[in-house]
Amino acid sequence: MGEHEGLGFVGKTALWLFLAGLFASSFLALRVGAFSIGDVLLIASALFLLAEPRSTDAAPGSPRTQVVFFLLLIGGLLAAFRSTDPGSDLATIVRLLYLVCVLPWQARVLLRNAEGLRRGMIWFVAGGALSVGGSLLQYAFGASVIPNSMVTNAGRYSGFTSHVSDTGGIACVVIVAAVAGLASKSGRGARLSMLAAVVLSAIGLILSGSVAGMLSATVGVVYLVLKGNIGWGRAVVLAVSASVIGLAAIRLQQATGVALSPTERLLQALGLTGSADGLNTTASRLDTIRTGLAGIADSPIFGAGIDPESARVVGDLAVHNLYISSFYQGGVLVFVAMVVVTWSAFRRLWARGMPQVVVQAQAGFLTALVFAMTAPSFYNRYFWIPVALAAVASMVELSSASDAGLGRRPLDLGILASQPSSSRAVRR
Repeated sequence: MGEHEGLGFVGKTALWLFLAGLFASSFLALRVGAFSIGDVLLIASALFLLAEPRSTDAAPGSPRTQVVFFLLLIGGLLAAFRSTDPGSDLATIVRLLYLVCVLPWQARVLLRNAEGLRRGMIWFVAGGALSVGGSLLQYAFGASVIPNSMVTNAGRYSGFTSHVSDTGGIACVVIVAAVAGLASKSGRGARLSMLAAVVLSAIGLILSGSVAGMLSATVGVVYLVLKGNIGWGRAVVLAVSASVIGLAAIRLQQATGVALSPTERLLQALGLTGSADGLNTTASRLDTIRTGLAGIADSPIFGAGIDPESARVVGDLAVHNLYISSFYQGGVLVFVAMVVVTWSAFRRLWARGMPQVVVQAQAGFLTALVFAMTAPSFYNRYFWIPVALAAVASMVELSSASDAGLGRRPLDLGILASQPSSSRAVRR
């Protein structure tokens, strides 16, 4: 069944707005007031979906979603008592509730099956590749060619994002998802599109100078090899191709006269440069984590506040770890919500017999999760979109296992594998 099945005009409008939102979600520098273009499209999609008269999934009301919703809401309200800006804290609660609870529900209802998931992955990968590929425009025409973007004095380019760390977070997920897409049985055009996405994203990743992004992409590709999604021969070809792309990107960097090579960035990240350039590297990341742990010990129930201002622990830096950050800012209830949300997808990473598109989505989720272990990803939609796509992947995997007669669906410990009843009816 196609992902349009059971949707009326309003529902189909919600679908196309959702796909456009996936595409635009990585263009963080393009904004309408306080909102990015991707945010506007995704929220508009949710509103249209709620207005869809033919949809029986009128509200994200599975028991697990309700539990996570409750944990985030109560934890966020408790954190507001300690927040430096309670009003901003309340606005951040709404944002988190959308990203963690509503976005996965949208993905499950609108994408709903393997074909829908494949289409969603294509739109997300295409948008992410073009966004980080914007670094080439900055190289050619300067930082001002993209409003609200940045080029650092070390020659790091943000592309169409607003920060080089965001560029690294998006690029690593897109690279892994696109590499997985190369193994699909789609037509030549689709595979060429995935190849172009790999090239653009790899160049953008190197120009961003994000060491965390490079390491996360490596973990994601290794996962694909171990899962058998790509054979060892293809892995060697990819490694050689990556070397060629890397050399080309390094040549571009060297032309600026101030940029650091990937090796120099790695040394800087490890604090081995012996200069002040070691700021914002491993040492500063560890400082944010230590400060976050101290804050957890001081206020494990209330947290420090989940608004962006309360998130700052070392200068302008937030805690660079998803779980410690959520515990530090929102207290134990928000931390438990983060664990519940990510556990279901994580425990399915090594399931056998997964369809190719499920492996693709799971690899993207794993890459985003690895990046979130050393980056401030608590609020970032480029972390939560892979989580939402993993929600659809879990649904598709369970459907495939059921169709293959592999037994009853296993007990689900997280919200990501929860499956709308109408979707089950459609597949029957």
